[in-house]
Amino acid sequence: MLLLRFAALHDERANLEAEIAEHGRFTVGSMGQQVEHPAVRMLVSVDERTLKLANALGLGPVARRRLTGRFEAPREQPALASVTDLYGQAVGESS
Repeated sequence: MLLLRFAALHDERANLEAEIAEHGRFTVGSMGQQVEHPAVRMLVSVDERTLKLANALGLGPVARRRLTGRFEAPREQPALASVTDLYGQAVGESS
């Protein structure tokens, strides 16, 4: 259920971003003044709810540690191969 809600919030965020892109961050208020578009406030709310759900789902190192109770050390990255390792000779050298 949490994962479905997380996905729905992701879709809602995309719709709000499209609304803001189409109409801009500001609109005209009832007295003719410039006011923030309601979609901007809704986007902030969606982001706050998404962050809470992400933490509940363990989507991030701190949230994952809180859920599992253990710290995972970063995985060691393999070294990049040199050009010589890849092609058997340095670039520009002839055999």
